[in-house]
Amino acid sequence: MYFLFMESLSENIKTLRKSKGWTQSKLAEKLNSNQQAIASYENNTANPPVEKLPVLASIFGVTVDELLGVKEIAIKEEAIRKHGNSRSAKIQEYFDKLSAEEQRTTLKQIKALVESKQRDK
Repeated sequence: MYFLFMESLSENIKTLRKSKGWTQSKLAEKLNSNQQAIASYENNTANPPVEKLPVLASIFGVTVDELLGVKEIAIKEEAIRKHGNSRSAKIQEYFDKLSAEEQRTTLKQIKALVESKQRDK
């Protein structure tokens, strides 16, 4: 199951446009649209019509899935399956960003907390 977050779409459109060095007007021209429409897509106040998604993807040289951020969502979904729930997956994501020393300290703190809870029972 995939959940599409249109925030990813708006961010992806903006990032891809800027990576090409294009203005919103230039992208609008390529999409046969107008600058206001592109601005609304990038600001997440409107979504491109579904029939324009393959055209946008082609303009940027990516797949529709990549444009929508489905790959990122699939990775997050896999992390949830691996860790049991979204909270555990988020904890793992944060933990992985810590240095080795910070991870050791964090594990000691968690262990102390769990042992304290067990003693209180």
